[in-house]
Amino acid sequence: MFGNKNKNKKKRRHSIHHHEHNRKRIQKILFYVVIGLFMLSSLASFGNMKFFRASVLPVKPVPAFDGTTYPIKLIPNWVKLASNEWNLTFQQIPEAKRIAIPKYDPAVLKTPIESLKYGNPADDAIKNAKLTYPVAYLGGYKLDGVENSGSHPAVDIKIPIGTPVYAIANGAVMKTALSSAGFGNHIVIMHPNVPSLDTLYSAYAHLSQITVSEGDVVLKGQQIGLSGDSGLSSAPHLHFQMDTDSAPWHPYWPFTYKDISDAGLKSFNDAINNGLGKDKALVMTINPMNYVQKYMVYAGSTQNTTTPQNTDNNQPNTNGGGATTTDSGADINTNTSTVAADMSFKITGKSSYMWNEGVVFTITAYSDDKVFTGNLPDSVAVSLTNSAVGMLDKTIFVASDFTNGVTHVSLINPAPGKASIIAGYQGKNFTSLEFEISPQGFNPRERVIFTDDIRSDLQGSLLFADVSSTFPNYLAIQYLKQKGIVAGYSDGTFKPEQVVSRAEAIKLILEAIGAQLKDVSSIPFSDVKNSDWFAKYVMTGFSDNIVKGYSDGKFKPANIVSKVEFLKMLLIAMKIDVNPLVASAPYSDVLPSEWYAAYVNFAKEKNIVQILGSNFGPAEGMKRKDVAEVIYRAMILKETGADRYTESLAMAN
Repeated sequence: MFGNKNKNKKKRRHSIHHHEHNRKRIQKILFYVVIGLFMLSSLASFGNMKFFRASVLPVKPVPAFDGTTYPIKLIPNWVKLASNEWNLTFQQIPEAKRIAIPKYDPAVLKTPIESLKYGNPADDAIKNAKLTYPVAYLGGYKLDGVENSGSHPAVDIKIPIGTPVYAIANGAVMKTALSSAGFGNHIVIMHPNVPSLDTLYSAYAHLSQITVSEGDVVLKGQQIGLSGDSGLSSAPHLHFQMDTDSAPWHPYWPFTYKDISDAGLKSFNDAINNGLGKDKALVMTINPMNYVQKYMVYAGSTQNTTTPQNTDNNQPNTNGGGATTTDSGADINTNTSTVAADMSFKITGKSSYMWNEGVVFTITAYSDDKVFTGNLPDSVAVSLTNSAVGMLDKTIFVASDFTNGVTHVSLINPAPGKASIIAGYQGKNFTSLEFEISPQGFNPRERVIFTDDIRSDLQGSLLFADVSSTFPNYLAIQYLKQKGIVAGYSDGTFKPEQVVSRAEAIKLILEAIGAQLKDVSSIPFSDVKNSDWFAKYVMTGFSDNIVKGYSDGKFKPANIVSKVEFLKMLLIAMKIDVNPLVASAPYSDVLPSEWYAAYVNFAKEKNIVQILGSNFGPAEGMKRKDVAEVIYRAMILKETGADRYTESLAMAN
């Protein structure tokens, strides 16, 4: 009997194994069939490999490959930073202490740190490179800069939080993910028809912000996000990876936690340092920095078998911040001749730029007053008349940099001042109108550039008559206005300092969550009439247990709403769970035993309410500007899934 039972068990195991084998074979076949219609994106969270939802192929065509650029343009001059500057964000690093990202050179990276002398310029350059690239491609976590000593399938680039991250080539965004594990917040871009590999996938992980969406077509050098330390990250850096088309998911990871256990290794770091899965990584990934640097100067189509020139130029090589339109009304010349007799160039820009979109100028080539779409026989040298206003991301443009006669150049690190851009071609200079980086717009929230023809009209930068672009709560008010949640008064003002009543508070909260308003036939409050403008809002708030009346049966709609009343109403309305247990006083004037302590504690932990000092002021009235800021921050947290509101979250909106 026992023998039969064991025999049956073996049969069942064989049947299960056979079924599992078939299931995997079918799944693999289906994967390659579906990949022809969809780009499947999955997250290998260092062992927790879960297929992500499929991303539809982009509707817009991806521009032809025209070379590469670094994913990071500027880094801190690490050897020049003071000790108290090492943990600053990118925006906080003094501009004088920012330099172009150094070349990735394995020979330099493996230089022993002990051999480098302090204060020697050549050695300082090596130190900066070693600090910038602490983990080399297929290296380990020993920070020795040695390639092929481990199985890390990417290059880690050490940079402060908030450093702009750029697409390395033209492509389509196939995946954006917000995660607190694994790769953290990350982006995957598909690059079709690239040299050597046909299709390539670049991945940018551990971001603090993502500023593109799945399906977006992005251009070489277009900003796609900000660096951070999200996910499985021990320090702020960019995990920069390139996958081949062979990889079954992106970003690819060569082992799982089960593989670590099966190999008898103790930890994730041990697995990397011992090269676990290295054979897979060699097939599924390539050295990302080598590829970028190989094709930074690129001439010819992807069908050309000529080896592109390498470059030792450490300056980033980009086409600007992603603008794709030509000047309105331009007459496109269909002449594709490689020689232009009478060439001219026009440099234009928008009338104003938000600081987080980059300052991008358009350079258009003309021949006989028509846009020239042929091949320029000579290069175009681009420069600034005043270097104090910033630096250009690229200064030499060749024929392949122009698409339909148009290319773009970006101003990096704009600073207050006036300048023009000059395009030099065959001994002639073509100068743009003078532009100005306005000191009035130069603040942490916004940098605005004004050209001559609109400098006298600054009304365009006003959100309301009493809320300019420099107002401290500008972003919050702008966001809520765009959503239709707040509106100004008939005189064009917002009245940001005006305190908010209970009726106004419940209206703003319900508008923010998009609530369906209830019928007002049976209002339970003696001081709220059916005809009152706020009746439906009060009734809806009462029905949804967001607000309550007083013991005398009144709602008191005209009473000023206090900070704690507003917080409770908002968090309940947004269905945000709040831990009712408060271990210690969040502020000097908020005891853990108070009914509102949990809401105040939550607001402090999530940075929803702006508080300076040790007192919260629970009974203080809420002003319109404060209400806008709190709603905005709560909505941003809800939308992004971020753990805590930070200033950099505004970049995504």
